[in-house]
Amino acid sequence: MRYLSWLFLATLLLSATAGHAAQADTPAAPQAAPVGRPLPAGWLPLIGKDMRGSFIQAGSDDIALLMYKGDTDAVVIVPDPASGREIGVIHTFGDSEVNLPQLSLIKPGSYHPVCHGGGACAPAVDIATEAIGLCHGEASCEIIYFKDNSYHHITVTD
Repeated sequence: MRYLSWLFLATLLLSATAGHAAQADTPAAPQAAPVGRPLPAGWLPLIGKDMRGSFIQAGSDDIALLMYKGDTDAVVIVPDPASGREIGVIHTFGDSEVNLPQLSLIKPGSYHPVCHGGGACAPAVDIATEAIGLCHGEASCEIIYFKDNSYHHITVTD
């Protein structure tokens, strides 16, 4: 009888582990954005890849998300509901399996873009609100910022 109890317990543990492993390989289903509004159709969130900041104007509570659709990754902005703006894709880039994308919060200030060779290639850009830092592993980093009623981006490391 003791042997049957251990056999039952072992079978139960193995079946629970196998079910969990199958779930881990399944892409996440589209979910409501962190503020309860729907995400853009067809885009799936990269789990744990979001960040809050005041991207549109000082004091706003905006959310930047990393998402994917097929072989394309994107930065999606969930603006503060008080802004009246819609959730949208603000920047797309190729699939990043080798150089996983990371978000960081960039403080307002003056930033110099760089060219492919690493030198400065354009005048400094003044950013008045918090911005989104997007780095692709060790490959490159850029800043996505809101100015003149739209999003822009500059490369800051290459």
